[in-house]
Amino acid sequence: MNTKDYFWDFNLNKLFFQNNQIYLNENETKICTLLLKTPYRVLTYIEIVDKLWNDNISNKKEELIFLIRKLEKKLPSSFIEESRGLGYKIKHKSYSL
Repeated sequence: MNTKDYFWDFNLNKLFFQNNQIYLNENETKICTLLLKTPYRVLTYIEIVDKLWNDNISNKKEELIFLIRKLEKKLPSSFIEESRGLGYKIKHKSYSL
C-alpha cells in the first residue's frame, strides 16, 4: 500500500503513516495483507474468517465485523469498502500492490 502518507511494508508486515509505525494486532495485519493481495475483488466474510481462524462463519462473523471497525479507525477513511452481506475489499486502486 502506497499513498501520500501511508506505506505498507510487506517484508515486515507493518503499516507506516508519515514514517511512523501504526501498530496492528495479528488479525488486523492478516486482514490488511489479505485485502491488499486481492485489491480488485470482494473477499467474503467466509474467506476472511477462514484465513483468520479456520473456523465456522457463524461463530466469528460478528468478531470479524468488530475487527474491521477497529481497523478502520487506524487506516485512511477510504481504505476498506464493505459490500453489504458479502464481505470487504480495498476501496481504491492506489492502495493495491
